[in-house]
Amino acid sequence: IMVTDAGIVKVLDFGLAKTSTPPVGDITQTALTMAGTVQGTPAYMSPEQVKGEIEDWRSDIFSFGVILYELSCGRRPFTGATLRATMSQIAHEEPPDPASCNPALPPKVAALIVKCLRKEREGRPQSMVDVAAALTEGAHAPATKRSRFSRRVFLLAAPAGAAAIWGGVWLSRTGRMS
Repeated sequence: IMVTDAGIVKVLDFGLAKTSTPPVGDITQTALTMAGTVQGTPAYMSPEQVKGEIEDWRSDIFSFGVILYELSCGRRPFTGATLRATMSQIAHEEPPDPASCNPALPPKVAALIVKCLRKEREGRPQSMVDVAAALTEGAHAPATKRSRFSRRVFLLAAPAGAAAIWGGVWLSRTGRMS
């Protein structure tokens, strides 16, 4: 997700995808994501991805949390000096508290980010519908301090985030996404 100099939010990459049903016909076709392999952009991977474990929809919720953290705090939550160090942070370390990185962040949004970035997938929101509800509720909560920059970035990013959430919900309901 990029924000142009004109303030236009653009989604440039939708990440990896896999089919929820086995391929039909061509037996040489293989899945894009498999247990035991690591694929994706490291800074946005979930703990289970960096460990080479099987991913599910909650991996996407973790990655969404990384994006929301970055939009809200102006930095990535995991910033190792090397690829291996970043992946180790994702798997084993907690990121800096988003509320301490951005005091203007509404408390409910900060709490949602923390929940999305939980290491154990069971502790994350269990659907993007839950994330959307929490994000909508949290966006209206007053913050202790408002900065013009953080409010502007949040307001510019909200439509792209909402579009991504509802696109994922739509795809999951139509069976086009696992």
